[in-house]
Amino acid sequence: MEEKFEKWEEYMAESMDAFDEDNYDESIKLVNMAKEAGCTDNFMYAHRGECNVKLNNFKDAIDDLTIYLENEKNDDATYFYRGFIYMKIDNYEAALADFETGFKTVPREAEHYYYRGICLYNLHKYKSAIEDFDNAEKLGEKDKSLYRYRGAANYFLDRMVKAKKDFLIYLKDNDEDSAVYMMLSSVEKKKKNYEEALKHINHAIFINGENKLYYEYRMELYELTNQPEKAEADSLRIKELTPKHIFTWRDGELKAILEQLKEDGIIDEYRLPDQE
Repeated sequence: MEEKFEKWEEYMAESMDAFDEDNYDESIKLVNMAKEAGCTDNFMYAHRGECNVKLNNFKDAIDDLTIYLENEKNDDATYFYRGFIYMKIDNYEAALADFETGFKTVPREAEHYYYRGICLYNLHKYKSAIEDFDNAEKLGEKDKSLYRYRGAANYFLDRMVKAKKDFLIYLKDNDEDSAVYMMLSSVEKKKKNYEEALKHINHAIFINGENKLYYEYRMELYELTNQPEKAEADSLRIKELTPKHIFTWRDGELKAILEQLKEDGIIDEYRLPDQE
């Protein structure tokens, strides 16, 4: 029994060394060997979970941390950690639940408010999200994306002055974010500042000239400002960006259905295999 205990302890030590050397696959392998050798230390699940995070195996990481937390229910820091991982797979409800648990005892830091704010934002709870972003800002959160999220939350709440302020702060360090220029243009459009709106959407198109939505939006601005030739040019560009859908079907008996879809304008063309 003593020899078995020493063996899994050796595997776990080797696993930690492998982790420190960034050899995460080997680290996981050694944890599994430790488990097979009789390891009952709950820490192995937390450690293997962290390895899986490094390998972007987020679902496996969540499974491991869930097992760990079943026996360590008071480890609120790990609830925060699992919450961050839930965010990686866009499960914001689960992430929010973990952050709420973690908030019970862990000292509240800027990043805690910031990440919970992102969850609330993605769950369309904009007022609560803004409160968390405000607290994160007060506590010194350095991630400038805070202003992007808070600006968007204010935008969706029709708080255009605050939205514009946040967007401009964000863009000082993130000048290649076409989506924010699009939203900033929309802010100016709502205020009927069409010249400013056009300036921002033009910049968005300069960054990303393949986004059909941007041209549709700019075409509307051109129509509002009585610039029909430019509106027509955007209309042609929109047609260029509209994908041609080609359906390949292997059942000739459905040719009539495909013909009807083509006639209705749902598809542009289709292709059937040669019939012998």
